[in-house]
Amino acid sequence: MDSVAQGRACIRLFVLHSLTAAWYRHVERGNVERGNVGTWNVERGTLSAQRNEERCSMSKIERFEDLEAWKRARELANAVYDLSDTSAFARDFVLRDQIRRAAVSVMSNIAEGFESRTVTLYLDYLGRAKASCGEVRSQLYIAADRRYLANESFEQVIRLAESTSQLIHGLMRHLKQTGPVMREEALEYVSASDEIV
Repeated sequence: MDSVAQGRACIRLFVLHSLTAAWYRHVERGNVERGNVGTWNVERGTLSAQRNEERCSMSKIERFEDLEAWKRARELANAVYDLSDTSAFARDFVLRDQIRRAAVSVMSNIAEGFESRTVTLYLDYLGRAKASCGEVRSQLYIAADRRYLANESFEQVIRLAESTSQLIHGLMRHLKQTGPVMREEALEYVSASDEIV
């Protein structure tokens, strides 16, 4: 199998992983119970959901914003910002700033890795993102020990950080199976001022 074929296989498997996560969220939100039943096609790697006569489909990941791991990391960063804006936590500038930087680092490294040219670089950035996720969890324990967080808030954000770490780990495991190959194709960005002829 040449490197282009390996790259395409890598992307298909990753999309399958992301679509599975999207399907489970669809089920968790109760869309199936409300009659908004989706369809799942493993061979084509697509997930479709029927909602209010509007058909939504997803076939491949083309932007880091579509990655489930990045979306979850974004949720984590926003949760950390919200929690660190309250009471004594907001006045502990060192811990507040450090946990915020670590949370932002998780989503930033996922994005940077996705935009990198090789799987090897992607894995390196994902490793950094996972490490930053661990840093966030560690700092959450300190915040809880200092009584900056209620137990319920602490448990919710810890679970969010753990699930983010698990998504990153799953992506890393998948990429390691494909080997170090060049990305399939480069994305071309067009600004709003560029005209398409």
